[in-house]
Amino acid sequence: MKNIIIGIIGVLSGILCARADVPLAWSGKKNDPVDAKSVGKISKWWTQVDDRHFDKAFWLSCIGQPGTYLTLWTLSNIISQNNNVIGMLMKICTFIGAYTGLLFHAAACIKPMVYRCIAEKVAPETAQAAMDAVDRYPKIPSLISAVLWVQKRKFLQKL
Repeated sequence: MKNIIIGIIGVLSGILCARADVPLAWSGKKNDPVDAKSVGKISKWWTQVDDRHFDKAFWLSCIGQPGTYLTLWTLSNIISQNNNVIGMLMKICTFIGAYTGLLFHAAACIKPMVYRCIAEKVAPETAQAAMDAVDRYPKIPSLISAVLWVQKRKFLQKL
C-alpha cells in the first residue's frame, strides 16, 4: 500500500513538474507560440510578463520535484531487492538528478528575471553572455549523471 501511495504522489508530482516548464516556454498569451526549444534562450516576451509568471514556474517545480524523486528512490529500493548494483546506480542518478533538476529549473527561472533587469542597460551580446554564464553551473552534475546513466545501460546490456 505504501508503494501505491508513493506512486500516486510521483504521478501528481510529475504533473506539477511538467506544468512548471510551461511558463518557461510560453508567455501565456494566446497569440504567442509555444517553443520548448526556446527555454533558457532570450525571448522577447520575458520583459512583457509579470514576475509572477516565473515565480509560478519555480514554485511548481519546487513543490513537484521532491515527490518525483521520492518515487524514483522507492523504485530504486525495489530494484535493489533483486540487483544491488543497478539499484545503487539508480539511487546515485536519482540523487544527482534531484540536485541538477532543481538547479536547472532555478537557472531557467533566474535568467528571465536577470534579463529583465539588464535588457535596456546593456548591449544584446552582453545580455546573452550573462544568460550563458548562468548555464555553466548545472553542466557538471548533468555530465556526471549522464556518464552514470550510460554505465548503467552498459551494465544492463551485459545481463
